[in-house]
Amino acid sequence: MRAPRFPRFAAALLGAALLAPAGRLAAQGGIFAGIHYSGASLDLKGASKNVDFGGGYGVHAGVGLGDNLQVVVNYDKNRLPSGAGGTSAEVAQVDALARLFVLVPPGSPLRVFATGGVTGRTVKFGQEFDGLSPTGGAGVYVRPLPKVAFTGTALWTFGNLTSSTQLTNRSGNEFSSTGVRVQVGASLFLLGR
Repeated sequence: MRAPRFPRFAAALLGAALLAPAGRLAAQGGIFAGIHYSGASLDLKGASKNVDFGGGYGVHAGVGLGDNLQVVVNYDKNRLPSGAGGTSAEVAQVDALARLFVLVPPGSPLRVFATGGVTGRTVKFGQEFDGLSPTGGAGVYVRPLPKVAFTGTALWTFGNLTSSTQLTNRSGNEFSSTGVRVQVGASLFLLGR
């Protein structure tokens, strides 16, 4: 399966954040990378077959732009079984997200965040579909050690998926879809506090 199409502005946003002076990054949160487990479901409205919840994996990288803001890029790959023993759907997703920490208890390593951004998705389910859609969610962030953080995130992605093999006939090959993901992961801070 090919990687989902991804907007250039998302890569440029992360690149610009990474080019900030190292001293400033060290004072405001730092650069991090990590891995996560991803559980996902996909509701294709109007499709003749539906898929069930399935598991997968992912990687992520980001940068802290202050005590209460992070920019994160995620990549997930999931296999979602279809009902009645049919073929599985393969879903690959790339997110460009901002995390805003909204609940920060004083002196606690636990923080709650809201997140939002854009997701590029590719779904292979008999034929290949892709789309670019808005994503939002919330999560919990725990940083028990200066260089290690754990996150739990729930994400919702809404938008159309269009057949990438038959773009000339959009009306018959476009589905409205809702994707839900749950991610649990760990990050290592490579630069910063």
